Amino acid sequence: MDIKIYIGVSTKSPRRTERQICYLLSCEKDGKEETRGGDPETVTETYHGATTIAVERAMKRITGPCKVKIYAEDAWTLNMIRKQMPEWAKSGFRNGSGSG
Repeated sequence: MDIKIYIGVSTKSPRRTERQICYLLSCEKDGKEETRGGDPETVTETYHGATTIAVERAMKRITGPCKVKIYAEDAWTLNMIRKQMPEWAKSGFRNGSGSG
């Protein structure tokens, strides 16, 4: 199954500030497009942090194996997920000092 995740963040300001995040999951099931979304949520975070939180919330909704494509305006965060995920997985998602 292929799932598309669409991420929305209310402001692109890089500063840590209060902002709204939301997500929408979309997939084809029995020849029809089905969507599921999370309610908008207020977080106090940087732009990249807010995008990451929205991706995490969406990914937690997925219950089985599938291919995932993420759509968001935050190209930096999407690039980090795509390029760094194998390295993060190798380290058990721990940083150099061993914390997560």
